[in-house]
Amino acid sequence: MDKVLITLVVPSLGEQYDVLLPVFLTVGESIPLLTEALTEITGNRYVASGNEFLCSSERQAVFDQARTIKECGIQNSDCVYLF
Repeated sequence: MDKVLITLVVPSLGEQYDVLLPVFLTVGESIPLLTEALTEITGNRYVASGNEFLCSSERQAVFDQARTIKECGIQNSDCVYLF
């Protein structure tokens, strides 16, 4: 499988989105793509700070930006937070 379907929770917006992420992208490469998409779909309500990170509440972990989605163990139906 080359993509995973996750639930992206964005606490600053109080919203969540279903997102397909390619497993070969690093977390660091994924974040700008996610923030750009959020800015677009929210009509500029989301403004990226440039300091965003992804984490998992289930694993109580912040994902390493140098590792790929696959290397981080992110799987289908995981709930990932964007802070």
